[in-house]
Amino acid sequence: MEFVDYFRIIFKRLWLIALIVFISTIVTAYYSDDQYRPVYGATAKLIVSKTSDQDQLINTYKEIIRTPAIMDIVVERYPALQISSKQLIRDVQISSLNGTQVMAIFIQDSSYERAAKIVNAVSAVFQSEVRKLVEVNDIKVLNLANEAEKFALPLNEKSNEATIISFLISILFGIGIALLLEYMDNTIKSESDVLQVFQCSTLAKVAKTKDKRQQRPSSNKSRKKVGEVGGSSYTALNR
Repeated sequence: MEFVDYFRIIFKRLWLIALIVFISTIVTAYYSDDQYRPVYGATAKLIVSKTSDQDQLINTYKEIIRTPAIMDIVVERYPALQISSKQLIRDVQISSLNGTQVMAIFIQDSSYERAAKIVNAVSAVFQSEVRKLVEVNDIKVLNLANEAEKFALPLNEKSNEATIISFLISILFGIGIALLLEYMDNTIKSESDVLQVFQCSTLAKVAKTKDKRQQRPSSNKSRKKVGEVGGSSYTALNR
């Protein structure tokens, strides 16, 4: 098949390709939107007093925060968070900025307000309880997460990548279906099909006409036509 034939087939079944692309794209877009769950992140920062072995002290604090000794108290003091100490230990991330006295407490949640409340609660409990566990000079909260933030952006922004991929694949799939249907169709529709199959040209062509049974002339006209035909036949016989 030549390229012209391919374009002819695609144009012939363009409605089918468009239907496949439309349905596939709409379904993918709906599914992606339905399955999308925004994830927000909130961070609180603490500053540790400078010591001779600051790095070791910060690493110690990072391990202390993620223990039941701290997280059990967070759950007890803040029941409205509706989270267990095991979840806190699993989800809370502690990091430190190299060369600084700053520690950052970070957590992800489907609600930014809830994430902010969690990191603020962990920071407050750690600041008050760490003195009971180790000897420290001073720990101060550098900044808390803003619980009243109304325009927080999710970490996983909604993407149209799946819809675009579905659109492109459905086009290729639709073209493939159109070519397959054309390949499976072995009926003869034109003079070129006759020439290709039988290797001979056509002598005549019968034009498509309307079915006479669909035409319902009035009874008067029918009778008149019958009379005229009868008269003509009679005259012809006399002659």
